[in-house]
Amino acid sequence: MKILYGKSSDIPDFWLVMGPIFADRSVAKELGDNIWDNGKIIWILGVEDSGILLGFCCVEDMKNRCLFRHSYVVSSRRGMGYFRWIEQFRDDLVDRIFSEKIKETVVKTKYEERMIKRGWELAYRRGSWSVMRK
Repeated sequence: MKILYGKSSDIPDFWLVMGPIFADRSVAKELGDNIWDNGKIIWILGVEDSGILLGFCCVEDMKNRCLFRHSYVVSSRRGMGYFRWIEQFRDDLVDRIFSEKIKETVVKTKYEERMIKRGWELAYRRGSWSVMRK
């Protein structure tokens, strides 16, 4: 198992690996939104050595903040620790890449506690989203 990460243009075979996920309406329904790429999104893909996708998460590099976008593990791999592995990599990556640049991030409210443990403070909530600040 390995992690591939970067913008879609930086990950070899990104569309080959992620294309079926982008096209699967059941994934969009489960996530509550369509999956898309705008060239500013940093993708973290957990894959088997053979290149088969285990799961992914992503963050969008916005001008003065980082937006935590989707997180997903393929149904046949759930309950095996992949979700935590991929998201931990994402959290560490965000700390490394954005620590100086990003002073605010937006996450689903259910992730507030995790962000607080990582040194973020709750600024305010808007619906099911929480704005966290350093």
